[in-house]
Amino acid sequence: MSKNTLAALVIAVVAAAAALTGWSLGVFDGEPRPAAYDVTQKSTDLARDLKLMWETERQPVSSDSGVTPETRVATDRAINAASRVFNTIKLAGRTRAEVVALVGEQNSVADVDTPLAESKPDRVMVYRFDRGAYGWQFTLEFGPDGKVTEVQRKWLQ
Repeated sequence: MSKNTLAALVIAVVAAAAALTGWSLGVFDGEPRPAAYDVTQKSTDLARDLKLMWETERQPVSSDSGVTPETRVATDRAINAASRVFNTIKLAGRTRAEVVALVGEQNSVADVDTPLAESKPDRVMVYRFDRGAYGWQFTLEFGPDGKVTEVQRKWLQ
């Protein structure tokens, strides 16, 4: 085996090992998987994260999933951005109109069937960033005065 061939083989093995190590550590394509992400991190670019948290993509479809190729889910980048946004913006004490002005309308960032505060629409707002298999849900509860009393964060599995 020539030195050039050996060098190319070593580089290929090192590159493959680095890619596998990145995946096992929760980093893929430069974005950490949300489960491996620091959930306490705050936004350093709020305008960017507010836009990014609504990003979706087509969900990979397996033949037995019942999901159509048109089904859209939140990206890992969107899930991480939503986490940073909700860590950065203080929503407690704000009215529904103030929350919408800051964060946007409540929404499920996915085509996954999810009731959004159907039981108490005047007392709850739900923001869901769902990949289908995982994601974040932020539930805002409002007091009788119409102001946020609590923001609950729930990891979806």
